[in-house]
Amino acid sequence: MEKTVKIQKGTIKCPVCKKGKVVAYVGAAGQSSIQCGRCKMFMLVDYDTMTAERVEPERGVI
Repeated sequence: MEKTVKIQKGTIKCPVCKKGKVVAYVGAAGQSSIQCGRCKMFMLVDYDTMTAERVEPERGVI
């Protein structure tokens, strides 16, 4: 199995604790709901604008 090299587009910090990070790669687009690994709060990450905002978790998804 060959190892694929991904080029990083940048990192997006958690809007709550400012310490948790999400790494975005070149070619990433759209939005994703992610739980911060540090503070456990949920954020909506926008890969197009490289921003994040706090959101409430969706019921039944956790």
